[in-house]
Amino acid sequence: MTEPAKKSAVKVQLRPAGLGVKVALTLLIVFAIGALSALHLVRSGIQKQTELLRQEAAAVAYINSQLESRTANPDSIQSIRRIAQEELGLVNPKTIIFEPNP
Repeated sequence: MTEPAKKSAVKVQLRPAGLGVKVALTLLIVFAIGALSALHLVRSGIQKQTELLRQEAAAVAYINSQLESRTANPDSIQSIRRIAQEELGLVNPKTIIFEPNP
């Protein structure tokens, strides 16, 4: 019969790190924390800017829908004239406009 194999004991011994390694590791951790903080600030700024742009886009979409509904079906010449006068500042060349003095 064969004898069971003997397990050899492996002993792992850790040595204390030198001062250079400790300083390098500390600097690496500090720089990593700084980089993560900077990324967090950038991310929050981008989120704020995105929200402002979404609000602006919603306002523009609302104005566009109002303008489209006003101009989609011009019912008469009067509505076209009104839009030309109010929105574009156009007037009939034969029209005389009197403006009171302030």
